Amino acid sequence: MSKNKSNKRTSLPAATPKPTALPRPAAKNAATIKVGSPNPGANTPAIAGNPVFWLAVVIGITAIVMWAVNANDFVNWDDYPYLLENELVMKPFSLSNVWAILKQTINGNWNPLPIVMYHIEYQFVELKPWLYHVNNWWLHLLVTGLAFQLARRLGLSLPAAALAGLLFGIHPMRVESVAWVTERKDVLFGTFYMLALLLYLRQRQNPIPPLRYWAMILPVVVLGMMSKIQFVSLPLSMLCIDYWLGRPLNFRLILEKWIFFALSLATGLVGVYFLKDAGTIGEQTTDFGLGGRLLIGAYSYCVYIMKSIWPYEMSPLYPYPNKLSNMFYIAPIGVAAVAAAVFYGFVKNWRAWVFSIAFFTVNVMFMLQIVGAGQGFIADRFTYMGYFGLFFLAAWAVQHLCNTKPNLRPAVMGITALYLVACGYVANQQIGIWKDGVALWGHVLKYYKQVTTPYNNRGEVYRKRGDLDLALMDYDTSIAMKPNAPALNSRGMIYVSKGRPDLAIKDYEQALSLDTARSMQAEVRINMGGALGLLKRIPEAKQFLDQGLALDTVNKLGYKNRYLAHLDLQMFDLALKDVNRYLELEPTVASSWVDKGAILRTLNRNTEALEAVNKGISMVAPNDAQMALFLLNRAMIYEQMGNRDAMIKDAREAQQRGMNVDPKMLQ
Repeated sequence: MSKNKSNKRTSLPAATPKPTALPRPAAKNAATIKVGSPNPGANTPAIAGNPVFWLAVVIGITAIVMWAVNANDFVNWDDYPYLLENELVMKPFSLSNVWAILKQTINGNWNPLPIVMYHIEYQFVELKPWLYHVNNWWLHLLVTGLAFQLARRLGLSLPAAALAGLLFGIHPMRVESVAWVTERKDVLFGTFYMLALLLYLRQRQNPIPPLRYWAMILPVVVLGMMSKIQFVSLPLSMLCIDYWLGRPLNFRLILEKWIFFALSLATGLVGVYFLKDAGTIGEQTTDFGLGGRLLIGAYSYCVYIMKSIWPYEMSPLYPYPNKLSNMFYIAPIGVAAVAAAVFYGFVKNWRAWVFSIAFFTVNVMFMLQIVGAGQGFIADRFTYMGYFGLFFLAAWAVQHLCNTKPNLRPAVMGITALYLVACGYVANQQIGIWKDGVALWGHVLKYYKQVTTPYNNRGEVYRKRGDLDLALMDYDTSIAMKPNAPALNSRGMIYVSKGRPDLAIKDYEQALSLDTARSMQAEVRINMGGALGLLKRIPEAKQFLDQGLALDTVNKLGYKNRYLAHLDLQMFDLALKDVNRYLELEPTVASSWVDKGAILRTLNRNTEALEAVNKGISMVAPNDAQMALFLLNRAMIYEQMGNRDAMIKDAREAQQRGMNVDPKMLQ
């Protein structure tokens, strides 16, 4: 077979190759890629051949389509543990706190860079959602611009690269990664992933000194690894680029990337360890066995491909089925068909096809939930980087048709334009389901009415808003469907709020009888202790609080309830120990500083008691309703210290504010 004949089957016309950083012998049938757009021609306006123009088009359209995310609120789908209830985020900024965030894991995930960014944002707007959404938005624009540049550097013409960039920017499957604050992970990891690939590609095409190259790419890779574990696929994507550039496929390609593989392996192993330690890895897949998990992976792979063409049924949660349907057993046929097509394309040297499918595959294969971690077996966000491969293929196909079939160009361009308009419209509508927790879980219930999680999570939103009757309806529905600890625990909390701790105790008892995670066991026991305390069953309350705090040593409510129980039991030393621990975790609660003062007064440590009460008084406004009680507590400390003038002053002011005061303290 002649070389010329082989070149007719390459993905793009052959051109003079750029030098590579580590020159290798050219493959016999290697395709060479021309970087940038072809000559636009004499009749093409100069601006159309300007990369800045096309980049502005891509960024501008993506910005408009995705702008609506900035009006959304937070949602109760990981926003709480990562941000809204993360004590490290809400502390004053300091390097020591940043270091603590770098060591933190949440639900078994180690993603410190997004949390450091939340920590910085909190210093400016606290928990107002707009800045967090704006930063997700512009980071996605940045990744989209980098996707355009990568497509261009891989050889697509400017219009085709713009098409690839637009698909990356406005495809509806992007929305989850942009509209969900917690998925700062995606847009950050995407930024560093694209930068790393562009640096690698440049080094292959237009090399710079090795020391400078490594000084540039290694920090990018490390920051990417700190953004999301999905970054571990980077060296495999580099191998895909090697194939596209026509580099000989041999072990030397792997060896030259040993540092990237080593970093990926280390990050992957650490990630698996943390997930296993948190008890989240494999939590939802244990009932399916290895064969069932492989079927789940095959089905997910096929679904992601189909959704790249038309994103049907986009849900924030795709819960595991109770049993595998026929579609799961058919899915391996689809995977085999794709594999066969890729092999045939490899034999025929169809580089665009092989490169694109390979890039997609290596970027989703670790997310196919064969070893499950989480409540869903599919997630729109898992495609954030992998879809670049499929979008590249689509853009290359449009370019190829327009170049080889000029008579079809108007139809191809028209269909492409309509498809982009449809994508933009659907994406814009999809943003609305992330408006808040009620909208989010209401959307999930459109597809999954027989699953408890959306009822539980929507009930949680209602409960925190104070809509207790609506919350009860959701929890009742969930429990009637299947008794589960989260719903029973939350319903018990509502019963406590309604003044029925007796009903709450029944729910807590049922929740504890279920096989639940360690964190849920801890929360239920602590809530049980609180309910028993309200019924003055103090010894039993202390027993449950001890059990709960043994399981969760940073539960603030547990320490508060237990120091109150210790006070009732007149165990003042233990009460002081617990109130101190509570104030370490929650130092801004004025009433607990006053409680600490009361405990210290009982222990005759009056100077310390006065200091604690004064701190509590300084934390509330002069007209605060709590001030009367705080002043009476301070008056009692002054009485014990023998300072009658100060005692009388505070006692009289407390009485004026409505407190019942012993007449002896007023004279």
